Amino acid sequence: CYQRQFSYDEAIRYYLRAVELTEKRGDAIEYDMRDLYNSIADVYADMGDTDKALEYYDRYLRIIGSEGVQSPSASKDNNDDE
Repeated sequence: CYQRQFSYDEAIRYYLRAVELTEKRGDAIEYDMRDLYNSIADVYADMGDTDKALEYYDRYLRIIGSEGVQSPSASKDNNDDE
């Protein structure tokens, strides 16, 4: 959303602020953090900052792993066997 309307730097700033506020609430819901980390990673990837993108994709995947949820590509791979 912000990626299309503002500069990448602004998008990152807003997403990081959302992470900060979510953590500050003390009841950071994993799916909130998951979605924020994925969005931040997407922006960094669009910017061409692979290292930062991978850092946030890693955070995203760790949450998915702790939720017991498969990534979309893992689900697709499992469905190929049918």
